[in-house]
Amino acid sequence: MLPMTLRRFALLLPLLLAGEIRAQKRFDVERFFADNFIVDGLGTYYDGPAGDAFPYPSREGPWDFKPLKQETGCNMIIMSYRTQPSFELQADRLAKGVYRNARLIRTFGDVRDIRTSGEFGVLMYVQMPYPLGGDVKKLGDLYERGLRVFQLAYGAQQTDQAPEDVIGYGNDQEGGVTPFGERVIAELNRLGMLVDISHCNEQTTLDACRLSKAPVVCTHAGARSLTDRDRNKSDRAIKAIAATGGIVGVTAVGWIIENPKTKERGIDEFCDHLDHMRKLIGVDQIAVATDSPLRGWDRLSPHRTSPELSDIGHWKTVATELHRRGYTEDELKKVFGLNWATLLRKVLEP
Repeated sequence: MLPMTLRRFALLLPLLLAGEIRAQKRFDVERFFADNFIVDGLGTYYDGPAGDAFPYPSREGPWDFKPLKQETGCNMIIMSYRTQPSFELQADRLAKGVYRNARLIRTFGDVRDIRTSGEFGVLMYVQMPYPLGGDVKKLGDLYERGLRVFQLAYGAQQTDQAPEDVIGYGNDQEGGVTPFGERVIAELNRLGMLVDISHCNEQTTLDACRLSKAPVVCTHAGARSLTDRDRNKSDRAIKAIAATGGIVGVTAVGWIIENPKTKERGIDEFCDHLDHMRKLIGVDQIAVATDSPLRGWDRLSPHRTSPELSDIGHWKTVATELHRRGYTEDELKKVFGLNWATLLRKVLEP
């Protein structure tokens, strides 16, 4: 027989090993965000009463992006604009170096460089398609100004579109991609600009996925099977986007991720939408998107989420919860940035 001391040790060994395994599984979220490439798949970091920090056209430079990177944990953001003048002004300022520690992302080389330079990368995106006058060649001008992501339709909120400029239809409209829209998609593919369908209805989304020769993206939405809103994507649409090689980003907007039974709209609900898409299309084609000012929407806004999800450091809280749910660090790297980097390499690199 084993001596008493050895027997006790043998009994304790499984417990000691279990404790060691638990220790190894602890998630150092600060280290994770410091070591990896983190992308916010859509941001509207504008000046405003909520304490937002991104310089809107009314603010004059210089302005330093370094604190923005430190507070959000992000290396890069896909920056959303609704009007052509605001996009053009900010693109020019970024291109001319008016803002410190910021870089306008034009090529995949820029994406690589910000990892070593420490700059904050800004990839330009327009949600409301700009008036093209029925001429796809004008997309080339926007490309030269730095535009890299183009949404096909914004919906009924966009009231100034001439009939010849209609590309497709938004979630609150009916109809698919128009003949002009087919030409637009072909030109976006040729230029190396991403086709985005976040606000598009089901038919326009499916048409775009069928017509595009390059990956189609949904930068910011949710899963309709969890939250039945027409701004969210059906499982069929999510699979169609994934089939193009594209990405579906879950957005931190309250009414988009709200649990219909509990009416909660926080970290758990956000992660539920990611979980659903992970099961549906895999971890390689999902991402995250704030779609809000830095400290969340005003407390009276229907967009408002829980305090945790509205906090400027909410991605760290989301990552911690996903790790608790069983996401490995390699999977988290994909969700929080690597998937975007892989896609941008395909689309932006000549």
